[in-house]
Amino acid sequence: MEHASYSFPDLSGLQPHALLPRIRSRIAAGGDVPRFFPKGIGVRNAIKAAGAEDGVVGFQDYIEISDNCWLVASHFPVARQQAVRMIGEGLSIFHFKLSGSTLIRVPQRFDVSLTGPACFLMAHPEGVEKHEAIGPGEPQAAVTVLCRQEALREYYDEAEETYPDRLNALMSGLDQGDLGYHQGPLSPAMAAIVKGLIDIPYAGKLRAVYAEAKARELMCMMLHQLKEEGDDKQHDLVLSSRDIHRLKEAHDLLAETYTDPLTIKELARRVGLNQKKLRLGFIQLFGESMFDFCQRLRMEHAAHLMAQGETSLSRISYKVGYTYPSSFSVAFKRHFGISPKRWRPQ
Repeated sequence: MEHASYSFPDLSGLQPHALLPRIRSRIAAGGDVPRFFPKGIGVRNAIKAAGAEDGVVGFQDYIEISDNCWLVASHFPVARQQAVRMIGEGLSIFHFKLSGSTLIRVPQRFDVSLTGPACFLMAHPEGVEKHEAIGPGEPQAAVTVLCRQEALREYYDEAEETYPDRLNALMSGLDQGDLGYHQGPLSPAMAAIVKGLIDIPYAGKLRAVYAEAKARELMCMMLHQLKEEGDDKQHDLVLSSRDIHRLKEAHDLLAETYTDPLTIKELARRVGLNQKKLRLGFIQLFGESMFDFCQRLRMEHAAHLMAQGETSLSRISYKVGYTYPSSFSVAFKRHFGISPKRWRPQ
């Protein structure tokens, strides 16, 4: 499998936006081909290009699976790189890519290169910014399911221990403002369902029913994949004395650079560990993820600055590594349970 060879462009000139309002508004308004879905349930938006026969070169289908779950099926060519900035809405994102390449970046957290066939699951907390860049080359052929936490609970018993450990971590991250992701192979069974959702053989209400059933089947497959990997990881992580020394070195490096921390890839290279052992070993040794550790230091630094009399949220945000004061305020409230304006001494 080839990985994306392009890099992120400068996105500072783009305004971040939320995806869900766009999906809902398009479904409510109806689409270019109304016969595909009942109004208010789904819509097909044609993607057009000059010079193509009748102008249509691809499409995106938007479907409301339930009050807490939505599906986007995409198939379109990419002549040049496209990039977007998105603001988190407290959703879990299940992405199944048949072909095409996408770079995913959460600033100061992680970069992921995703080239089809592959699948990807991410918890995207409310207010957290995410960047995506779609690369030119193979057509983008993919299915994305977006769902709220309530929708995931439908797949498991109420007892918390029935959740896969990895899913527990992702779901708790939505509440705490943390981020996590799972990246895995797209199995032949998954690929067959993705192809079916891109070319659904039905119209009208049957089309929507088929889409719902297949979307749920895809989610079940990925959740099962998570559980199997989680079971394997409970038995395969053994830390040698050299590993522990290198993990402590990583801990010290993050303590020095927490306002602008190294990526997992960069840190792994610096200390001489593979990314998996670094990520899981750090949690095992120190009791918190690398992101949690850096975030805690940033919030403690911010609180110290306010206790010392700093009054400008913009200056505090900048000093602890935030570009936008609003993002800092959201993170501070999640950490301390109170907004920085209310916390500061009067």
